[in-house]
Amino acid sequence: MSAFIFSYLSNLESKASESKFSLLRIQAPIYIDITQIGLISTQEKSYWFYRPELGIGYSRFSLSYGFNIFFKKGTADITSRHSLNLHTKFAF
Repeated sequence: MSAFIFSYLSNLESKASESKFSLLRIQAPIYIDITQIGLISTQEKSYWFYRPELGIGYSRFSLSYGFNIFFKKGTADITSRHSLNLHTKFAF
């Protein structure tokens, strides 16, 4: 289980970035993250989203499926509603 997770992703090709935050995540043996919210930013606009994810995990690796729910209409041109993610966990 992990708490207070922050992630940042950047797409160099389309100049878009994604910042996301989650309060609580279970990672193994079942991956569950239902508290994930984030912000997708492009050069023109920014969009808030909610992305619940479910999947499977083993040790520090997880494979999950997420569905993006946007808070604003007109976001279909930025990203897909579906995401398949492979996670690895590093503890400091």
